[in-house]
Amino acid sequence: MNKYTTTTIVVTAIASFFFEYDSDEESDMESVDDFMNTKAQEFANLNDEVRLAICIRKDLQMTKGKTIAQSCHATLACFRSLNNSLNGPKLLEKWLQRGQAKITLQIKNEEHLQELWFKAKELGVMACPIRDAGRTQVEPGTITVIGIGPAPKSILDQITGDLKLY
Repeated sequence: MNKYTTTTIVVTAIASFFFEYDSDEESDMESVDDFMNTKAQEFANLNDEVRLAICIRKDLQMTKGKTIAQSCHATLACFRSLNNSLNGPKLLEKWLQRGQAKITLQIKNEEHLQELWFKAKELGVMACPIRDAGRTQVEPGTITVIGIGPAPKSILDQITGDLKLY
């Protein structure tokens, strides 16, 4: 356990909670975990800037404060998830040592968010959608943002390269 360990959030739990996967897909998700662990090791060894993308739904028209809070949730979720994966801490250390670069991007709606999540999964990049509790501006259970990464910029651009800055 290293100094950043807090709680364990695994990709299978995120997928089942946010996108309501059937239990039949659980074994597939285990192979995704293995794939992501392998990719985290590869990513840490690339000589590339490491970034975290925070993709924010524009259709929800959240206030600045709400948007910032949701973005913070996404950042922390990605950090915790990657930190608790087998090879993630090495990639996180690289991100931390180089200034924790973050970029905020706009996405159209939940469908667009899900497309990004699946692209990230295919490439082995950590992705954490954030479901809001619904106490203030949006309905309970609304997925507001997705954090993608930290990952090498060249890989992240394959997922988010066509998005506009928020």
